[in-house]
Amino acid sequence: MTRLGRRASLLVAFYLLTSAATAYAECAWVLWSDTRSTIKVESGGTYTSSPDVKVVQAEANQTGCEKALDTLVAMAEASAKPAAGATATVIRLARGRALVTFTYPESNPRLRDLAEYVCLPDTVDPRGPKGK
Repeated sequence: MTRLGRRASLLVAFYLLTSAATAYAECAWVLWSDTRSTIKVESGGTYTSSPDVKVVQAEANQTGCEKALDTLVAMAEASAKPAAGATATVIRLARGRALVTFTYPESNPRLRDLAEYVCLPDTVDPRGPKGK
């Protein structure tokens, strides 16, 4: 009888572990953007705007989120070139993470816009915990 109880306990534990792994694999992924601007002031210092963190889009899985990130980065590079001599520099920080820097050497050489894009599971909010 004790053997049957142990076997049942092991089956329940195995079931819980596999269902938790399946639930994690099925979670949605969110593409976040964190944008800010920096301006070099005449006194030699730099002013940086407050970060603006937003959801760009949600995908069913990590691969979909990373494809959306690749598309977004490609669009940013393509759209920056014709806009008043602007350039976009892309730095791949890690899998599912990229930093895009926009500079405007002709129209406003002191201005630089930064956009960091990151794919995270829908259980993670980069803005931190919500206050009550």
